[in-house]
Amino acid sequence: MRLRIFSSQVIGFFSAIALLAVVFVVSGEQSDRLNYWRSIHTARQMETGADLFLQNCSSCHGKHGEGLGQLGPALNDAHFFNDRLKEVGWQGTLSEYIETTIRVGRVTATRPLYVGDGVMAMNAWAMENGGSLRPDQIHALTIFVLNWEATAQGEFTPEELILPTPKPASSATMIEKGQELFLQTGCKECHTVSGLSESPVGPDLSTVGLTAEQRVSGYSAEQYLRESFLIPNAYRVEGYPENILCGGVLTQSQLDDLVAFLISLR
Repeated sequence: MRLRIFSSQVIGFFSAIALLAVVFVVSGEQSDRLNYWRSIHTARQMETGADLFLQNCSSCHGKHGEGLGQLGPALNDAHFFNDRLKEVGWQGTLSEYIETTIRVGRVTATRPLYVGDGVMAMNAWAMENGGSLRPDQIHALTIFVLNWEATAQGEFTPEELILPTPKPASSATMIEKGQELFLQTGCKECHTVSGLSESPVGPDLSTVGLTAEQRVSGYSAEQYLRESFLIPNAYRVEGYPENILCGGVLTQSQLDDLVAFLISLR
């Protein structure tokens, strides 16, 4: 009888050990599965963020986050990841700083180089603040920008990808869309374009496609017009007051269309 009881206890003991082993194995598999799907979700968010950055942010910060002159500072940069929070006195995380800046914008630039337009150094992009981005899109943008840390710190050098060149829209289509933007986004309220609008508030743009070529040495008409939209007070036309609220929030493709329309005015 004692032998039978002992045998039952041994069997029960080893059964419990086997059950625990199965639990640990299953638990480990569940953890691995969870991490896998979490990485997939993050990758999809990053992909969404990359597209949003190209459409909405690259005109000031560069397609690869390298920064563009006075338009915007570099984000794919060691200074941004190592010193930015100290520079602005931010007490939270870099992720929180990026999301908040995208959401509410910046009234003033922290460095003299990035002058903004005298009113806003960076517009608010959140829908609740008059912008065009949802909270999930802002979060995706943040994940994409944070992904640059390894390259910014010199820990990783990505291989250059050779991508197919997209077929550009016809110039006639871009000009037509640009004219619609001129009329719909408030440009006509300040600028005269012969046969289209009339206002003495800002410079007459009826032949701006020609005059823009001569405004800044070394600048093409496209460069001048693009920068004038993004930093309206960078180049003042004599006779007009400074610090007039101008510009707005456009996607990269919309800005391309608007510039194409203005260049066509000759």
